[in-house]
Parts: sequence; C-alpha cells; structure tokens
Amino acid sequence: MILVSVGTSSMDFSRLIRAVDLSLKDYELNIQIGHSIYEPVNHKWFRFISRDEMEDLISKSELIISHAGFGFLSSVIRYNKKIIIAPREFKYNEAVNDQLELAIYLNKLYPDTIKLCKDFNNIRSIVQGLLNYVVEIKYEFSSEIPKIIFDILKQNK
Repeated sequence: MILVSVGTSSMDFSRLIRAVDLSLKDYELNIQIGHSIYEPVNHKWFRFISRDEMEDLISKSELIISHAGFGFLSSVIRYNKKIIIAPREFKYNEAVNDQLELAIYLNKLYPDTIKLCKDFNNIRSIVQGLLNYVVEIKYEFSSEIPKIIFDILKQNK
C-alpha cells in the first residue's frame, strides 16, 4: 500500500491528490486529502485521522508520498520508509512558505530512497522506480532533532 499525505495545512493541495489519483490507478493508495477540494475517485481517502491511526498507516505502507512538512517527514523517516516528497509550492498558492528547501536537503542526504518530485507528471515513474528498488533502509542523521521533535509530538498527543 502507498500512503499519500498532504498534511494539516488549510491550503488546498489538489494538484498532488489529482495527480496520484489519476496516474496511479493500478496501485493501492490510501490518500489523506486534508482541506483539499479534489476528492479521489479511484482510491480510498480521508481528510484527517488521529496521530496513532496515521502512524499505523505509515508503518504498514511500502511507500509514502508526502508534502514536505517536517513533522510528518520525521515520523516517516523514523519508520525507515521509501519517500517521494512532493513539496507544496508558494507559486501555486499551496503554502505560506515554500517546502522545497527541506525536500532538496533530504533528497541529497538519501538520493536512493528519498526522491523529490516537483513535476507531478513524473510521479508514476518515480513510484515504479522506488517500488522496484529493494534495499534495507536505515536512515541515520548526525542530528538528534528529528527524534527530539518526534518524541515531543508523541508526548503531546
């Protein structure tokens, strides 16, 4: 199963949801659409779920397609999942702050298992490549910040 997450931003991210819904019809997707307008017609979807339910979906997913929100990505990295980061972009009125910088950074750290996708027309080929890439993933960072943030978020639920 592939989990798609757009986060909790009040801004629409239909651009990503439409792209995955239409181009990945033959894959099993579970799509979190948040406040977005587009409602998938080919896959299961939900707006919001609890943190525990989201963690359960993350743990069961083979691949994650995500916005570039630091909190969510920290959880995904903790579970050592393959990730396609589809950053919200200011120019499309999807974000107050561009998410591109974090996406570029993570892609440079782990170019084989964390992919940056800015052109959603390419998302199918990126998904196929990552699903075919078999490797045991163990993300390691010199900083403890992702773990600290994850632990704080877990305590505040």
